[in-house]
Amino acid sequence: MIRIEPVGALRHEHAERMAREAVELLRRTEATVKLADTLLDLAEVLITSGQIRAGRAALEEGSRLYEAKGNLVAHSRAQALLDELPLSSSS
Repeated sequence: MIRIEPVGALRHEHAERMAREAVELLRRTEATVKLADTLLDLAEVLITSGQIRAGRAALEEGSRLYEAKGNLVAHSRAQALLDELPLSSSS
């Protein structure tokens, strides 16, 4: 039997894999703000695919990194995105 996945699911899987690889590469550098930016990108991919908890975790980490670097504008943006998420989710 051939299993065919919806195109959207495949795109999300590919986007998630690429974002996670980018995060892991940036963790090996001192590019903290770029890492935070990439964590927000990962969060967007996760949230749009229904992985709210994982997306929240990526947003929280990105927000902490922005705050640690003193990037208050980006920190505020990340906090606003966190505020938009549901408080609890089964995902």
